[in-house]
Amino acid sequence: MSKLIKRFYSSTAHASSKLSALRAAMNHLDAVLIPSEDAHQSEYTAECDNRRAWLSGFTGSAGCAIVTKKEALLFTDGRYFIQASNELDNAHWKLMKQGLPGVPTWQEYIKQVPSGSTIGIDPTVINAGEAKELEKELSSRGSKLIYTDNLVDRIRPKRPSRPREPIKTHPLQYAGQSVESKLKALCQSLKGKNMVISRLDEIAWLLNLRGSDIHCCPVFFSYCVVTPTGTLLYLQSPETLSDAVKAHLKENNITLKPYDAITHDLSTYSSSVFSVDPEGTNMSIIKALGSNEIHWETSPIQLSKAVKNEAEMSGMIDCHKRDAVALCKHFAWLSDRLCMGEKVWEYEAVEQLESMRQLDPLYVGPSFDTIAASGPNGAIVHYAQASDVIDPHQIYLCDSGAHYLNGTTDITRTWLFQGEPSSVQKQAFTRVLQAHISIDQAVFPQGTTGYQLDSVARLPLWKHGMDFKHGVGHGVGAYLNVHEGPHGIGGRIGYSKVPLQAGMVVTNEPGYYKDLQFGIRIENVLRVCKSVYDQYLCFKHLTWVPLGIKLIDSQLLDKEQRDWNSVKRDQLILYRIIGNDLPPRHKEGQTLSNLQFILDHEPPFPNTRKIFLLNRISDPANEAAIVRLLDQHQMEYIRVPFDEKEYEQLDFQLESFPDSDFLHSDDYRRYSKVAKLRILDFMYHTKNLYAMNNNGGRNTAIQHGKSIENAQWILPFDGNCYLSYNGFKEITEQLEKHGKDTKYFIVPMTRLLNNSILLNNLDQRPKAPEEPQIIFRYDAKEEYNLNMRYGRRSKLELLWRLGALESRQLNRPTVPWEPVGRPYSDEKGNFKNIGWVFRLFSGNPQQEENKKEASSIRAFNRLKAIQSTLDSLDEKIARRRFGHERLFLYSDEEMNEIRFEYWSKNPEVTATVTRLEQVAEKVLEENQMRPSTTQDHVKMDPDRDILAGLSQNVTILTLANYFLGNEKYGQGAANLIRMHFLNEYEPMRGDLLDFLSDQGYAFPNRQVSRKYSRHRTLNTSDLTRTDLSSLLDCIRLLRRREWLTHREYVDLQATMAEFLEYLITSPTGIHLAQMSDYRGVLYDLQVTSMAAFTDDVRLFLRVANRCRMRIGKGFKMTYVDDKEDWRVQFHYTTLSLQYWTSLARGIQHSRAAKEIWHYTAANGNRISHAVVDHLQSHLDLLPSLSSSEAQFVKSRLRPLAHTALAVFRQAQSVSGTEEDWAWLERHVGAFGSQWDKEQKDQGRVQGMLKFIRSEMKKGRSGLPPFWMLTVFN
Repeated sequence: MSKLIKRFYSSTAHASSKLSALRAAMNHLDAVLIPSEDAHQSEYTAECDNRRAWLSGFTGSAGCAIVTKKEALLFTDGRYFIQASNELDNAHWKLMKQGLPGVPTWQEYIKQVPSGSTIGIDPTVINAGEAKELEKELSSRGSKLIYTDNLVDRIRPKRPSRPREPIKTHPLQYAGQSVESKLKALCQSLKGKNMVISRLDEIAWLLNLRGSDIHCCPVFFSYCVVTPTGTLLYLQSPETLSDAVKAHLKENNITLKPYDAITHDLSTYSSSVFSVDPEGTNMSIIKALGSNEIHWETSPIQLSKAVKNEAEMSGMIDCHKRDAVALCKHFAWLSDRLCMGEKVWEYEAVEQLESMRQLDPLYVGPSFDTIAASGPNGAIVHYAQASDVIDPHQIYLCDSGAHYLNGTTDITRTWLFQGEPSSVQKQAFTRVLQAHISIDQAVFPQGTTGYQLDSVARLPLWKHGMDFKHGVGHGVGAYLNVHEGPHGIGGRIGYSKVPLQAGMVVTNEPGYYKDLQFGIRIENVLRVCKSVYDQYLCFKHLTWVPLGIKLIDSQLLDKEQRDWNSVKRDQLILYRIIGNDLPPRHKEGQTLSNLQFILDHEPPFPNTRKIFLLNRISDPANEAAIVRLLDQHQMEYIRVPFDEKEYEQLDFQLESFPDSDFLHSDDYRRYSKVAKLRILDFMYHTKNLYAMNNNGGRNTAIQHGKSIENAQWILPFDGNCYLSYNGFKEITEQLEKHGKDTKYFIVPMTRLLNNSILLNNLDQRPKAPEEPQIIFRYDAKEEYNLNMRYGRRSKLELLWRLGALESRQLNRPTVPWEPVGRPYSDEKGNFKNIGWVFRLFSGNPQQEENKKEASSIRAFNRLKAIQSTLDSLDEKIARRRFGHERLFLYSDEEMNEIRFEYWSKNPEVTATVTRLEQVAEKVLEENQMRPSTTQDHVKMDPDRDILAGLSQNVTILTLANYFLGNEKYGQGAANLIRMHFLNEYEPMRGDLLDFLSDQGYAFPNRQVSRKYSRHRTLNTSDLTRTDLSSLLDCIRLLRRREWLTHREYVDLQATMAEFLEYLITSPTGIHLAQMSDYRGVLYDLQVTSMAAFTDDVRLFLRVANRCRMRIGKGFKMTYVDDKEDWRVQFHYTTLSLQYWTSLARGIQHSRAAKEIWHYTAANGNRISHAVVDHLQSHLDLLPSLSSSEAQFVKSRLRPLAHTALAVFRQAQSVSGTEEDWAWLERHVGAFGSQWDKEQKDQGRVQGMLKFIRSEMKKGRSGLPPFWMLTVFN
């Protein structure tokens, strides 16, 4: 909610202290003026310019404060009386309600000050016209207007800095006129004069630029000086402009100058003539012009901007249609929520409306802060808090607007969601509607002003003693300020000076407000058009959102008004919702081929509008091909875009099952193949809802159809549906016959095995047993259930609610984790079966036959297709960041940092590398792999080795080569890998052509020689006991340093793929995967590391994502007998957590899957917290242990603490994890330095400790050797 309330002025200085400080700063002044405007006469201002609001506490956009030695006055108009009363400190401020009898305007008040008074004002915040008039009036009374620095800024602590948001070019396709053309026209109208432009929207329009320096206004702080010889643009930090903007300005010969240099530069002009708009130019500009000749005249840009060109008007028409879709979706959502008894806060409604608009690709942002006002809040014309619960039984007023790249909208609707309105409410709404209609239907002669039309709107209200204290309407910019001058409809004197012209855009928003009860306003945006009569004008509305008809009392309307309110609805809107191909359910390319068939052969239908809805098509090339095809046939279409970033934020349903780690449970194992597939399908629920958007697309079509003014019937049909002439004829005949009493029509469907049958002119009623389509009347309230995903009763649920499929028993209980369908509709039974529709061939005849088996095949393939499609999407996104050559367990960055420390002679790192070198020498010696000093290499028959020992030896030698650079270690590591994985000896490196390598040539090494045995020396069962992640990283490092050839690396990937297949498919591997202790985590670590190495991204993502389901099972060895040595429990729990930490680290480094470190299971379990809790509990235990036991505990926990800290530092920040991280930062040293040398157990290693030591020797410590050289903290 806080983000909706933009401004707070509850500073430490209260009203009294602020006023005291201001009065102290006034010195000799008798009064000071504090207007709302900034230096550019903006209605809406940036935080740094909200001086009046900061001083008074009143946050409305219009008003002026006057502070004298004895009183503080706030002048504002009727729009803000209630708001100002609520926000002002009435003990220190007096509200002056301008417009009420006996209340002067602030200008009138100032003119009546005692003779000899001095009135102070900052010249930058008052326009020249107003300042000159005040100077004259005060002077005639012996008083004086004094220009000072801004006194509020002087006393205001920590005034916000002036915004400097990015500036963007406004495309010519939306602007409709080039900058060159606009400047040329302006210079012609100036007739050789110079011009200073201060209004920000004028500058943005003139130069085809847009910004966002002022909240909800697409403008930027600037001045512009146009002379006969050039154009100067004064900007903040012009050097920070994008290259595109700089090129745009350079192309139009516009010179950049610093924003603050404007007055200095103007003061350098002499004997020049300037055109100055007195209402749009502040007094400091006039003072800077000095003795130059000034011609006071209205800015010609005002009118040029107000009269929209063809492209601007086209954009305004289009953006209002786009906005109507969002608003209809929003009001439907709000109505559903409230009618279901759910609590909705005003700010929630604002956020949901914003989310609907964000679905449109041209949407930029709100054109003003949305007013969502329930009950008495609606009586506050510019209500802003949005902090109450919406009461569905009270009148709800929503005033909202949006900026799109091609235009700006502004709309107000008034609703009553539940219950019946009172007679007072209905009468008030209807009278406001009459006022609205009187403007909408007005025809008036050219030269008429909005000032003259004001009474036309108010007359229906005046007749009944009603009125409203704001204007009838204001101008609207084309992706510019939502309040745009110089025209409008209302009682402002300024509106009397500007006749309405064809091409202008203006709002029509009469209202009625009953204090403390309700507010009513009906607002549309209108365009001024030429009438059918010469020399006359009329309005056409741009807004397409229905009214709240429940509040209308039709008896109060005359026939013309009733006809206006009841637009003839006689059109059918036929949608085809086109989604993604889903093989094997569909043949690839069937969408395009079937669309081509529809466009080529489906007949045109009378009074029918065909619209194709492109529904979240994820492949841009496929969507572009569809669009080209539709464009070629000049067909209308709308898009529901696939937003990859939005999709990427979605997650799997992992925590909705009865048990943690459900996929590895006995219950899951007992399910049938199809049942397992349905369980997996549920896990994709959220991703399916977004990417397939099955019901979302249907509802978008329904809502879009409802926004079409003359739509009577909405047909949101599937993309492969084809209507024949006779089928459509029967549909329309039945709609005509029964449509008055029936809102829903069910259209049976038949599947085709060959589309060409439709070309044989045999257009007869077929057998149509398949799932039908539904037709909706424009006022039907039912929609599809957005929580029913594709493949899970998405359409059947609504058919059942309507009573159309009761025989299917769709109300039977489902598995507990699936979404529950809604109850029967209030409109159950209000349907009829009519006509028929064909479903074009999907590409697989076995799935389309009218047989029970075909239905089963379709269902099975549909589930497979959904999962395959979503997996492909995930893989495509992941591959943008994933690389199989990237280190998994280790980190390039961290190892580089440590190597720099070694090169910098860090004593701790040096000592560790020295130990590494000693161990590496022993490994070479033990494996009899030390290279010969001659060209003859020793060929030994090595003893069979277990995988753990091999992994440790390769790791030691590779790290030694990495840090020491000695070739023998790299060569030794590579040879170990060749012998044990590739059944080869090392390649012969000496060659007579070696010298050519120095000349830039490269020749392949000689063929390696095969060993005597063709059988690998490794036992695949070792995979279930040994972590290979460090070994795989070492292979990557050896390949980078060319100790392994590319061919060998590829062969190793193939070898690891065989190991991976063993883990995935063998009974041993499957059993290991089901383990809930450290063995299950080791399994996931093995699979993810090998999948990453073999570039199997899909498998990697599957395991990396689903491994989070294990977290709910916990991390301790719960089945260990309490009588057994506590050190066994400690060892295996530590081992489990070490594997989890390694897995989290590997997933972080992959940059492809969602992090698991801070993932929180349904029961609250979290890896990061479990690790810290384990460390903390045993740190507290240390004082009670013997010295050897304490030493053992610390030695086991030391690597866990340091690697966990590294994972913490790389993990994304998650609320609630800060305390664990902070504890580990403080206490990691308590477990010993990362560089401590391992100590012996002082003879105390007996019994279980011997067993644990044996486990560690087998590679089950969870750590690679010399782990400290790969972790940088």
